[in-house]
Amino acid sequence: MLELKTDNKAIDVVVRWRPEDLASGVTDLEIYPFLKGKGCNLYVNSKIHLKLYIFESNSAITTSANLTAAGMFVSANSNVETGSHVKLNVFDWGNISALLDTSFLITDDHYNAIKSALQQYNSEIKPNAVKPFAGVPVPPAKRFLISCLPAAASPDEIFTHYLTTPVDLAEERGRRIIHDLLIYKIPKGLSKKELEVFIHDRFTTAPFITEFIKQLQLMKSMSFGAVTAWIHNECEDVPVPYRKDLKICVQNLYTWLAWAYPENISWNRPNYSQVIYWKDSP
Repeated sequence: MLELKTDNKAIDVVVRWRPEDLASGVTDLEIYPFLKGKGCNLYVNSKIHLKLYIFESNSAITTSANLTAAGMFVSANSNVETGSHVKLNVFDWGNISALLDTSFLITDDHYNAIKSALQQYNSEIKPNAVKPFAGVPVPPAKRFLISCLPAAASPDEIFTHYLTTPVDLAEERGRRIIHDLLIYKIPKGLSKKELEVFIHDRFTTAPFITEFIKQLQLMKSMSFGAVTAWIHNECEDVPVPYRKDLKICVQNLYTWLAWAYPENISWNRPNYSQVIYWKDSP
């Protein structure tokens, strides 16, 4: 599948990785270093049982086929599988986003711990009696998810979509807008003024934003690198249904903050680096 790709964008892969799956060989632990070498991220979500392949064109394939040689019909003893090509709607994206928010990123430390535990694992344990690998560390939870950041380029994009022009979900811009409508739980039927007040309230009271504002008030100004580092330290990396470029996310955040706090926040580009400033109200 990677050989068939025509662009250099990374693929996010979400696997179940239950102990019994790894012990029996149903799931291959070595997929982690393979994907890492290809610049792709691997996430784990122990609740999933779906086989869903999502493409940036807003298309997906839902199928009985696991991502294995037998499932993909590339081995001598391939399975007989079935599947269907589907178009995703807003309801689908909402469910997908909620699922992805409960996944966590695999790191070298986690991979090595599981690999060590797997060597000691008793494969004779019945699946319904399986317990998590002893000694395998649970990734430390950070305070926020990367999906807490607004994805749309600006609130104006939300206003335009909501009031006049429906978005095309096949475009990344459309999926970013829908993402924000979902995370801020924006209801239908609001007037323009009501919408502006509602989004302003949801954005400024979001825990991620209130914590960042505290940091900015303390520092008075932060370079682009400092903001990015703060986000890395505070936000858990989860897959999102749009291209996750942190640089773009931070640029969007600057625009949202300047809109929400016009008397306090501004930013410019001294020496080609975006710097954000806090000014106390008189």
